[in-house]
Amino acid sequence: MISNLLQHDEIDIQTNTEFNYEKHKPNKKILFSGAIDALNNRIFGSLEYRSTRFSHQDAPRSNFLQTATLNYLGDEIYTRVTDIRKIASQDIDKSVLISEIPVEFFPGLNEPYYPIQSTENNLLYQQYLKRTQEFFVDLIPFGRLGDYKYYDMDQAVARALQLTNSLVA
Repeated sequence: MISNLLQHDEIDIQTNTEFNYEKHKPNKKILFSGAIDALNNRIFGSLEYRSTRFSHQDAPRSNFLQTATLNYLGDEIYTRVTDIRKIASQDIDKSVLISEIPVEFFPGLNEPYYPIQSTENNLLYQQYLKRTQEFFVDLIPFGRLGDYKYYDMDQAVARALQLTNSLVA
């Protein structure tokens, strides 16, 4: 279904592309899922983000994890461990574990993953949103980085549906 949607004549998808509004000046709406402060060259300063480092390890095939992904809320150094073998339903003789370890975000050195909510950041985001709406009139920021908001998967789907409904209405 997703493949069919993305192959529509009216949809142009570009990944791993540095966004340049003048170069990509639209005659249609652009849905932008990147960092809103980076879009605006951080002219008001940087929003705060947390980044993630991924650690990979092979483990003997076992029930190391009882589920495909286990989230940790305690004092562990990682926030989540995923057994790729269980997600892919592969019948192989080892587990491939990916641990996610939170790290500080440094622009240009690693990727922003999670917005850090604070009064100052939310006010700064509002400045960037206002500027984006004035300067990039055909661009709609969305997602964790564009909305500067943490989304669980159900919230991300609800946001996508809300955005879609507003575009087709």
